[in-house]
Amino acid sequence: MRRTARWPLVIYDLHSLVGIASVALLAAVAATGVYLVVQDLDGPDPAQLTWQSNVDGLSIALDTVVQRATSAAPDGVWVGLSMPSGPHKPFRFDLLTGRTLTRVFLDPGSAEIVRIDRAPAPSFWTSLDQAIGDLHYGRVLGLLNRSLWLVLGVVPSGLLLTGVLMWWNRTGARWTRRLVSAA
Repeated sequence: MRRTARWPLVIYDLHSLVGIASVALLAAVAATGVYLVVQDLDGPDPAQLTWQSNVDGLSIALDTVVQRATSAAPDGVWVGLSMPSGPHKPFRFDLLTGRTLTRVFLDPGSAEIVRIDRAPAPSFWTSLDQAIGDLHYGRVLGLLNRSLWLVLGVVPSGLLLTGVLMWWNRTGARWTRRLVSAA
């Protein structure tokens, strides 16, 4: 990057440097975003939505359901809660303990634990889905990755700004001078 050159060359070099340096990461975030959107294109089950929309109220407080489910795996991290999909279907509460997924099923009327399933080794496709989500949302390397993703989120605006400045220097200023001289 030429720092001692005139400002148009510095802007051009900055635009080129940032664009080339960020293209792979921006492409990765865009591709993982497309993958995550395509996963949800089929949408939710209409029968499940119809049943859930007709529920006037639960006979048990949702806080009670959460407390009883977390008592089954107290050191787990809560990763999901699925409402009952039918009148006699259980709540499903998902907890992650290390690499073990614990699913706690609870009775919708009493919030008693019906059963607990543990899946110690996720399948390849589950691991791939998790890795894609982690990459897209910046959950890979902790604080370092989150900081990088924050900077990466500002990059398109910076590229737009430097692109507009380059356009203005090459075309916009001449166009404005022609309009002013014609008037």
